[in-house]
Parts: sequence; structure tokens; C-alpha cells
Amino acid sequence: MMTVVGGLVCRLGLRGGRWMSTEAVRHVPVMAAETIKFLKPQDSELFIDMTFGAGGHTKQILKAAPNAKIITLDRDPVAHEMAQEMAKRYPGQIYPVLGRFSELPVKLKELNVNQRSIDGMIFDFGCSSMQFDEGERGFSISKNGPLDMRMDKDRCPDAPSAADVLARIDEMDL
Repeated sequence: MMTVVGGLVCRLGLRGGRWMSTEAVRHVPVMAAETIKFLKPQDSELFIDMTFGAGGHTKQILKAAPNAKIITLDRDPVAHEMAQEMAKRYPGQIYPVLGRFSELPVKLKELNVNQRSIDGMIFDFGCSSMQFDEGERGFSISKNGPLDMRMDKDRCPDAPSAADVLARIDEMDL
């Protein structure tokens, strides 16, 4: 379950078969202002936030263009849940999509979106503090947890974890 409290996104719910404690997640994109200045969003334009995360860029687009429409793509199920919650506050404007970059053409067809109708796209590559701050996600170097490093291990259970890769790779290939 997601809720917004004073600008923080808080989670409480089952993850990996066990209850997670309520946790505030605050990820602020470091170049949001510069991105929006370059993008120059206008009302009624269609954008794709290719790495939704906690929605920082999407929020900035809506601040600059309150009637813009945004397709939010993320392969992280936690980020997708956040996008679904934001979509409830902006009905008909935010379209959350769970998937990888390579799945975008198929996802756009599923949404009946012509690729030529897209006015702009944002990519914010890499992991965010949301992944690093939770040891059990397997990305953190400062918190205990498995060496996993998969954004969507439930969607792609056959994908090897980082621990699996390291156990099988030889030193020269590494």
C-alpha cells in the first residue's frame, strides 16, 4: 500500500512473503529542473517517463504543464505501484506501465499510442536511492541483504541474481 505524507512516499505491505515496516522513500532527481527546462512541456502534450522511480520527473512535467499526459515506464514493481497511486490523483493523465525499455513498442500498442504522437521522453538511468536504501532489494553496499540486483525478480524469476552470476563467472570474464 502506498500513501503520500508530507511529500514522502510511504509503504506498508507484503514483500517477498514477509511484512515490511512502514518506510519513507524520498528520491529527488538531481537534474529535474534542468530536464524540464530543456523539455519545455506544454499542456495536452504526451510524454514518456522511461524511468518513473518515485515520480520526480513526472511531477515536474505536471507542474509545468498541468494537462499533459504521461506514460510512466519502470521495470521496478515498487516504482510501478507508486505510478499507479499517482495515476489515481491524475485520472486520464498518467498511464503506468510495468516493463523494460525493450518492451516499450509492445506496451505502446497495448495502449493504442502511435509512436509519432509522443512529444518527449525522459530517461534517468541507473538505480535510485529507493533501491539502495533497502538491503533486501540486493543493491545496497551499506545495508545487509542478498546480492540480488534484479529490479523485477518476480516478473523474471529465471533471470540470474548478481550472486548467481558471480558464482559462475571466471575471473578473466569478470
